[in-house]
Amino acid sequence: MLAILVCWLLVVFDGYDLIVYGTVQGSLISDTGWGLTKATAGTIGSMAFVGMMIGAVFAGRMADTWGRRRTIIGCAVVFSLFTILCAFAPSAPVFGGLRLLAGIGLGGLVPSANALVAELVPEKWRSTIATLMMSGVPIGGSIAALVGIPLIPAFGWPAMFLVAVVALVVVIPLGLRYLPETLAPKAAAGSTAKESAGFGSLLRAPYLGTSLLFAVGTLVTLFAWYGLGTWLPNLMQLAGYNLGSALTFALALNLGAVAGSVLTAWAGTRFGPIPTAIAAAAWPPSPWWCW
Repeated sequence: MLAILVCWLLVVFDGYDLIVYGTVQGSLISDTGWGLTKATAGTIGSMAFVGMMIGAVFAGRMADTWGRRRTIIGCAVVFSLFTILCAFAPSAPVFGGLRLLAGIGLGGLVPSANALVAELVPEKWRSTIATLMMSGVPIGGSIAALVGIPLIPAFGWPAMFLVAVVALVVVIPLGLRYLPETLAPKAAAGSTAKESAGFGSLLRAPYLGTSLLFAVGTLVTLFAWYGLGTWLPNLMQLAGYNLGSALTFALALNLGAVAGSVLTAWAGTRFGPIPTAIAAAAWPPSPWWCW
């Protein structure tokens, strides 16, 4: 249980780091003197997600080579360290590069943590625990919005990135203490069957159709979620709301996601993960209703 709690806390900081850029974007445009436009600010915002793609692609191989525990701790150190350095970035290119490097750790952490937790719980609870684990992402986003309301006006945007110090000096040492190594680094080399079950098998029958559905579903869902997370506070400021009110909209978005995580965790156990996922994706209050 302590190992699951530590993994969840790391996912919370992962979620904080993903949403924090949206809370400071307006300040970066207006207060840094970097000459950012909305276009360049959007480009910088996407750097973390490029890094996430890199980290997510290699997370499985890293976990099989180094072990789950080392991969989780390594990814947590990477995203925490480079997030802290963002507070001291002297220019937009340096800031974007740091976000890219932090994103590699962010992208590798969540799948590795989910894989470790899946090995620690009974099979019948894996879907529920995996969903509750992912609730850490919007909880972290909620914390980013909540902390930003008093912190940005008082101390400026760099303070938001220094919050990652807590992950570096508190949660990561807890991970070193409580995370077990449930998979030997060389385990995959001991079985011919396991060797044949690599990434390429997902792109062949009978898994190709399922893999494409998962990929497209994840793409459009994360497009809406991270798009809103990145731009919502700035859009609300452009609509005439002050910073505190704009961040309150981001807080409401993330709290709704937390409630959705808890609800789908229950529904996944009660009705099965596939019907629950379809219902969640088709839920009526979608972004286009805002029009």
